[in-house]
Amino acid sequence: MLVTAGLLFYIVGLDKIPYLVFNPITAVPLTSIIIAISISVAIKHPGIDSLGRWILSVLAWLLPFFSILSVIFLACLPYSGLKTLWSTGQASTLMLLLQFGTIILANACWLDGVKSAFRTKSIDLLAQVSLLCLPIYTGLCLYSVGLRVEQYGLSTDRIQAFFLTVITGIVGLGYAGAVLFRKWPQSIGRVNIVSVIIMTLIIILMNSPLLDPSRLAAYNQAERLQSGQIKPEEFDYTYTRFNLGRYGNKVLEILLEDSNPEIKSRVSSAMSVDPAEYLNYVRKGIPPVSARQEIITGAKVYPENKRLTDEQIKFFVEKWPLDGVTRKNDIAFVFIDAVKGENNLILFTEEEGTIYELKNFNQVGKIHGKFNLTGLANINTQESNLLDIDLDGQIYQIIR
Repeated sequence: MLVTAGLLFYIVGLDKIPYLVFNPITAVPLTSIIIAISISVAIKHPGIDSLGRWILSVLAWLLPFFSILSVIFLACLPYSGLKTLWSTGQASTLMLLLQFGTIILANACWLDGVKSAFRTKSIDLLAQVSLLCLPIYTGLCLYSVGLRVEQYGLSTDRIQAFFLTVITGIVGLGYAGAVLFRKWPQSIGRVNIVSVIIMTLIIILMNSPLLDPSRLAAYNQAERLQSGQIKPEEFDYTYTRFNLGRYGNKVLEILLEDSNPEIKSRVSSAMSVDPAEYLNYVRKGIPPVSARQEIITGAKVYPENKRLTDEQIKFFVEKWPLDGVTRKNDIAFVFIDAVKGENNLILFTEEEGTIYELKNFNQVGKIHGKFNLTGLANINTQESNLLDIDLDGQIYQIIR
């Protein structure tokens, strides 16, 4: 509960709350107090006659705290705005985590399905608030996944996220309906059975050609490529070939007949990739040679009148000092006199610059920071005891 609370508050901009809840001074006493209260309440209930029922009773008392968390988080959204939530790239994951926690704890409250786990009416009402919040979170998750699909198209991960959101939403709607129609907690069992039946049907369909995530993703991305929504250099041809199964290979065969010569060339290049080489890419994060060549030759070079020589391109393709880089926009090159009296080439990522000699390609230093790869034209050196680099007024010390 503390982890979920910390992450949710972090993404709405309340950075101090995660620091407080994760601090041992707060987390340890709070957890101990909640467990102590749960044990105290459990002892007073003579009906709790087994370890399993006692554990459920302890868990049930976390649901009111989840209700408070849900209400506070939803109240913070108008203040922080949805844009902040989407910018994290983890909005759906965190909200699904909150929903899963609420559903699990609601089932702990169900006990034998005859009456609520809470004797106090106010606590029982507070626990029901989190169930009423479930459809709201489902709506936000669907909206979040929809935005990603609109921006980047379908992928197997997004289809699976949509599946989880739908299943969670069905359960959430059932639980919220139980509260609204005053059938809490008696009807939870029926909601669970209906939800499992629907989930089983969806799983069967997703393992058939009808809703196969690989088929849907492959054809959707190919359609976006052919319609111009994706540039030919932005389409991941090797992923389509090796990760989307027979549907991915069928799509590449279709693209091989496309009228765009650049698409045909890139498909041919992807089809020629050695499977063992691609497996090495998956294990070590090193792209195939053709992909490395494409990334290096397509990267930005400053000053704009400069170009990488064939020898330089060959060096970086073979050495490949770029862990996790898969796109040309993730790197940039700058020709500069970074070390006094020598011509140098700096290879920039968003967090690091590596300085090489032009003569023999020896690495002579590094700089660290947050770099805007499209604004490196204004870079220059500054004289000091240790030579530094001045980038738009920001000084970065060269580490040798």
